[in-house]
Amino acid sequence: MTYSGNAADTTVEMAMSKDVTAFLPETDVGTLVNCFVIKQMRRVPIVEGGKVIGLVSRRAILREIQNHYSPSE
Repeated sequence: MTYSGNAADTTVEMAMSKDVTAFLPETDVGTLVNCFVIKQMRRVPIVEGGKVIGLVSRRAILREIQNHYSPSE
């Protein structure tokens, strides 16, 4: 089946990404940053015991870096 352009006739399976890169909670942030840059991804799932337990986005990492390095007022 291919995407018809009609949302009512489209299943989630037809629209989802099937080649997913996931990481464990113990993964260091540098590894995620490399993945974001090299694979041009915006977010990645974090998986533990075969279940998705969260998502990490480029924006969340940038926000943490900004919070860490921005001068205190």
